[in-house]
This record gives sequence, C-alpha cells and structure tokens, in this order.
Amino acid sequence: MASRCHHCSGLSIEALVELAEREFSAHIFPKHAFYQHHSSFSNLEQSALQGCDFCGLILECFKGSPGQYETWPYKWEGSQNDITKSMYAFAKELDESDIKIALNAGNLYLNRTIEEVLVFDSVLVQVGPGENYDAEYVDEDEEGSWQLPPLELRLRTLGELHVRDYQIGYLKVDPDLSAKSNYDIARNWLHDCQFHHSTCLSRTARELPTRIVDVGNLGDAPPVLRLVHPQGAKGEGGNIDPVLNADTIEPYKGNIPFSELPLNFQDAITITRDLGIRYIWIDCLCILQDSPSDWLTESQNMGMLYQNSTVTISAMVSERSTHGILKGNPPIPDPRPRKLSVCSDKLSTIGISVERMSSNEESLRVLDMRAPLAARGWCLQESILSPRQLYYGNEQIYWRCPQGYASADGLTTGNRFPVALEPEISLLIYKNVLAQVDTGLPNLRNVLLSYQNLVQQYSSRSESDKLVAFSGLASRVHSALEGSYLAGLWSCNIRNCLLWIGELGTCRGRSPNDPVAFQAISWTTCQFELELIDSHITLQDDSNPYGKVLSGHLTVEGRTMPLVRSAQVVPERNEERQAGWGHFDEPVEGIDIQASWTFLAFNTTKSLIVSMETSREGQKDWDLDLTLFYPEDYLVLVVFAGNNSEEAADCLVLKRLSEQPDESYERVGTLAMYGDFRIAWIESWPSRILKLV
Repeated sequence: MASRCHHCSGLSIEALVELAEREFSAHIFPKHAFYQHHSSFSNLEQSALQGCDFCGLILECFKGSPGQYETWPYKWEGSQNDITKSMYAFAKELDESDIKIALNAGNLYLNRTIEEVLVFDSVLVQVGPGENYDAEYVDEDEEGSWQLPPLELRLRTLGELHVRDYQIGYLKVDPDLSAKSNYDIARNWLHDCQFHHSTCLSRTARELPTRIVDVGNLGDAPPVLRLVHPQGAKGEGGNIDPVLNADTIEPYKGNIPFSELPLNFQDAITITRDLGIRYIWIDCLCILQDSPSDWLTESQNMGMLYQNSTVTISAMVSERSTHGILKGNPPIPDPRPRKLSVCSDKLSTIGISVERMSSNEESLRVLDMRAPLAARGWCLQESILSPRQLYYGNEQIYWRCPQGYASADGLTTGNRFPVALEPEISLLIYKNVLAQVDTGLPNLRNVLLSYQNLVQQYSSRSESDKLVAFSGLASRVHSALEGSYLAGLWSCNIRNCLLWIGELGTCRGRSPNDPVAFQAISWTTCQFELELIDSHITLQDDSNPYGKVLSGHLTVEGRTMPLVRSAQVVPERNEERQAGWGHFDEPVEGIDIQASWTFLAFNTTKSLIVSMETSREGQKDWDLDLTLFYPEDYLVLVVFAGNNSEEAADCLVLKRLSEQPDESYERVGTLAMYGDFRIAWIESWPSRILKLV
C-alpha cells in the first residue's frame, strides 16, 4: 500500500457511509457530517510532497484544472495548465482552506435524499467554507474569501461491493467492447428480460419482416429470435455499398459477402451471433434501395418492425457506416487513480479506486443528447418503438427494456440515463407486445403532453421525411385520441398544437431542423376559442395517413385583428399601450429575430396592433412612425382566451399569402396578450373564417 498521511490512513468508505447517513443531499456538500482532513490546503500540499498518494491526487486535480471558482472547471489541462491561473492558485489564496471529505451519489438528481441512494459513486472534497455553509462562516465582501465548489472524485471497483446495503462505486468495465465480458453482460441483460421480467415483453412469436438477413446456423440457439437493427448505419455524405437493389437481390438470396460489408454491418452481425440470435434486419440490405414503391411499403411497416424485434442495436457514436461499433475509444484517467480503504480497521483497499471526475465522462444520457446517432430523425422513432435496446458507446455498453435502464458499470437508475417515457404513452407504444397490459383508459391530457415532449425532442433532428420518420409513434398515440391526425397535429386539441414557438427564442429563421417548444396543455373552457371547421390533407400515399404530406390546409374560425410589423424601436416599457409579448418565426429584411417582441395596441384611423423591437435606450417620448411599417398584411388570430382577466390570451400571428385568391394565411409567429382591457377588446374583434396553409 502506498504511503499515507495520518488523515488519509483514517479515511475509509465505511466511515464516510456512516457520516452520509447522518446528513446527505445529492451534489451538496454537508454542513456538519463530513470527514475532517487537513487543517489547510498548504498542509495537504506538504503531505503530498512527503509522499501521501491520496493527498497527491487532490493536489494534482487542483493544479491541472483551470481556475473557475464559481463551478468546478469543465475542462482538464493537466501539466499544461498555467498553475498561477488554476484552481490550485484559488485554493492557495483562501483565508480558510481546511480540507473536508464526504461521500455522495453523483448519479442522483440535485438535492435527492439518502432514502433514494442505491449507489455511492463519488467523493466530494471541499476546500474552505464552501458555498453551502452557513453565512456566519463566509464573508463574501472580504477580498480573498472565495467559496470554492467541491472537487468531485469518482469511485470504481473491480467487483460488486456493498457497505451497509449501499452499492459502492461503478464497476470497472473492459474498454474492449468486443471482449467476452461485455458479450456476457449483454446476454445476461437479454436473458433476464426474456425470462425474469414478468412485466416486460410477452414471449409470443411475432411476424418476421418482409426480408431478413440470416447470420448463420447457431446450433442450439432458438430458430427465430426475430431482428436486431443496427442504428446509425447510414453514413454522412456518400452512399453505402453494397446495398439491396434490383441487381443484387438474387445473388443476396444465396450469400452476402461478409468482407464486403461496411464495418458497422460486420460488427452488428458479430454482435447478433454472440447474442445467439439468428436473424438481423438492416435497412440497406432489406429494403430495395432503387425502388420508391418498396420503400413506401416498408416504411409503413416500420413501427411493427421495431416492436417485433428481439433487441435493437444502437451504434451511438458511429458517424458513418465505416466507423464500426465495437472498437470503442475510452479515455485514459488523468491523473493516475488512487486506492481507498473500505474499512477503517483494515489496511486492504479491496480494489476501490478513486479518480478525477471527467467533465466529458460518458453516460447514456449524454449519448442520447449529443452522440451522432442523436441527430438523425429516424433514430428517435427507432429507439422509442424498439422495446429492447442495446447501446454501444465509446466506453461501455448500455441497456433499455420496459423495466428500465442499465449500464455495464452497474448503474440502473439516476441522472446518467435519459428520462423514461411517461407510463401512459409507454403503454400505448408497447401494449401489443407486453406480457401484462393495463386495460384502463389513458389520461388524454397526459398522452398529448407526452406526445408534445416527443415532438420537441424530434424537432431538432435532421431528416428529409420528418412525418414519415415519426409516423410509427403518431399511429400508436392516435389509438388513444379522439379525432383526426392532421400532418402532425390533432383535431381533438388543435389549439395547443398550433401554439409552438422556437425553443428558447434561439431560432434565427425557421428551418426544418429548428427545435420547437409547446406551451402547457390547457383544457379550460374559453370565452373565445378557435374553431376547426374543416381540414384537407393531400398525402403521397393515401394508404398511409401518417406518411409524407404533399399539401394541406386547415379552415378555422376565430376573432382577428389587423397587425402591422414595424422597424421602429421603442422603449421596453409601454404600459399604456402594451398588448403583450410574442415571437416571430422569421426575421425581416436583415433585422435579427428577437426572443420576444412587444405588441402595442393603437386606435388611429382603425384599431390595430403594431409589433416593434424594444430597447433599453429607446426614447421615452415617441410617436408612431407610419413610414417604418412593413407592407405585408398580418393578422392576429385568437386561439383561446379565458374568462379570467389574469390569464393570457394566446394568439397566432398570420401573414396573408398574396398568391392565393382566397383568405389564405400562413403562421409567422405567436402572441400572448394580457391586460385588463383584453377580454372587452377582443369581444369587439370581428370573427372570420380563414384558411391556414
């Protein structure tokens, strides 16, 4: 065992667990129940120089991290860091710099309690008072009295370890994703789900796709375990070769040369064989790539294809079909991890290592948000509709089934995984394949809310056929909703569906891949409410109501008021004339689109609303400048407004389509109105029948 100072020799997981049971809050350093380490940072540094390896780990973390005392730095520079601008320099300047250590659970969400802890996976090191201490200990006005956030260190073990019923640390995993240990983990996940998860999937044999790739005779393996689909197969820019087409379909019925396949396909077939599965479905090898009619036919079956799969392989970090799934690229820990004792009365460290937490550490949650696969539109539907999913990252493998998530390092719950589907929409999606099905009627509001959340996730993904790539999800949600599906909208709640905005106001002109957000769903009976009179959708394929749309419009009736868009800049506060705030979907003539615009009410020759850009430097005394009006015809259309004057009236901003001979408009923004005059004023607005294109 490496040389240790007195403080580090007395430090143990067992002692830290006992302290955590006295006081714990996830990601928060405790005020009282902590292990008191060195009395100052200088003493810790001296201990490290004298050979204490654990003090040395803490010191190296401070020296290698660029100074950023509000939060622990998001990057690591190691020996390249300028020590005079590092966390080390901040710590050296502290008036109070004693060292305190506590156990924590970084896998939990902020402020979660000890009752929710299943795994203690991190050690927090606090230098000085810290931001979570009582105010009497910190003088924020005194120069040099900075409050450093705690340093977080990760715990890893060679085998499963428990102390007082808590799992300790992550399991160390083999960085070689093709290693036997990783295949064993994947097979165990699949076996447990198939034979021990009573509330997961039924074992009823389901129909195979039109075409399937047979990966070979697997001896005693079940003759059919249906399909495995390697997501992320299509590369960026350039075609995949070989593919199924009119020239290759006959030869492929006999044999597909393994060595000629892209590396993603080769790895997926290897995984399929090692899982003991006979068949794999790969889009490029199972759909005729030169036949639009075959694609249309197969695209309608995608939802059932994913649902009937035994498991779906997700190549999360593959940027193209030649990248491969199994090679992985785990980072090398820096600085070198150290060991920590389990019990205070033993010298043995029992394989527990402590290492610096990397800001770039991999988790399924991060992969789900940022990995190359997360940018593809089809992959959201594939992921959700597939009841079982085996994910391959750079560092390890992950799992999802109706019972929950898991990772090779031993975690099963917490903030390192994506947010699970709401139970009601999950039931709708998987009800045809679940072993046990709740026959109760789902809550309509919750279903729509979950659907809108999925649309928000999907909106920023790249895909040319967005409605087609979302059709499987839409068809399953439709089974619980009354009314019609209207190219992504629902007639049963048309008012909420229309009121989306560019997420966080970040869009600078709408594009097909801009993220959108929806307002909270309201079922309140309103005094003024948009009425859907008729709809007309022209589909590319009439047999698929959820497929590609060629054209469409809604005919609605509602209260309207003319709107003028102006280039005039006015002060931010215009209480007497303020009608509300809103968002435009597009900029005008080079003016940067704003997160929100002010809308003002005027009575000139006729009542109208004017939208203007606001500024803190705008003139206090100003008059309406008619010369700055844009020539386009706009309307404000009330979507709904309640009887309570404190509630906002939600409206659409519409632009007249001059090339259309009738009353045709397109949506160009939203407006939330407020003010005591609102209801009385809207009552005077004329009601019109419009066509929304």
